[in-house]
Amino acid sequence: MACSPQKCKDLGFCRRNRNKPGPKFTVVADSVDVSGSVATATLLNADADKRFQLQLTAFASGYVRVLVTEPDVQRYRVRDVVLPEAEEKHANWQVASREAGKSITLSAGAASAVLAFQPFKLAINIDGKPAVVINSKGLFNVEHTRTKEQVRARRSAHLLRQWHLRR
Repeated sequence: MACSPQKCKDLGFCRRNRNKPGPKFTVVADSVDVSGSVATATLLNADADKRFQLQLTAFASGYVRVLVTEPDVQRYRVRDVVLPEAEEKHANWQVASREAGKSITLSAGAASAVLAFQPFKLAINIDGKPAVVINSKGLFNVEHTRTKEQVRARRSAHLLRQWHLRR
């Protein structure tokens, strides 16, 4: 039996998030911590009152790993996506500038990162050239975990709204 790849239209995440702005994520300004090759900050999803951990790891080869996790929740994480020889060589972040309550700029070797707090936006440059901007259009979304009961209740409410709209 052959497996056919799923299309976005078939996935719940895509159906829930297509064509709508993402939740309003902000960075908790006093949560930013820079220690060696790792910079962390707390992201707040104000719509759901949920917190996430943002982690930026700088590598000597000039790239930056961005990781967003939900505290105290174990999720599947792909291992070994970075070559072992690159994983061993880190570059230390330095605070290049800080605008109180608004943003922080970090640099590590060829990489720099500008983290804007409200709304959350992360711009990463390599050798002074833009490499990636996360949440440039306000569409960033990370779904928090829900219990099966919460999912059922949400689905029931959605179906009830749809039923009322059709009447």
